Amino acid sequence: MKFLFSYPAVLIHKHLSPFLRPLLLSKFHQGSTVMGKKALVLITQGSEEIETVTPVDVLRRAGVEVSLAGLLSSDPVLCSRNVKLVPDGSLTELSSEVYDAIILPGGLKGAEAFANVINT
Repeated sequence: MKFLFSYPAVLIHKHLSPFLRPLLLSKFHQGSTVMGKKALVLITQGSEEIETVTPVDVLRRAGVEVSLAGLLSSDPVLCSRNVKLVPDGSLTELSSEVYDAIILPGGLKGAEAFANVINT
């Protein structure tokens, strides 16, 4: 993995990751998009919905192909505030692709689920 993106980085321009800075600057300041970049957003039960949806929205507006992957399956995910998100597929189904960024949204139960998968 080349880049790690954290949702709060979008809000603080000077701290944007090397991956996001050219994407956002090209889209919003120069009127063009950066094509060919791919990002994977992993979600699981208890993920924080705003930390999921906002990066997906910003990256898609910048021209990045974003895939939403369920950690354990492609079933709808109930997020921390009872919002259901439907992944594009499971991590297993989408892991054959090469991604420029992998995003793990916050949320206590989501973070615990990510940790449990790593520890098993």
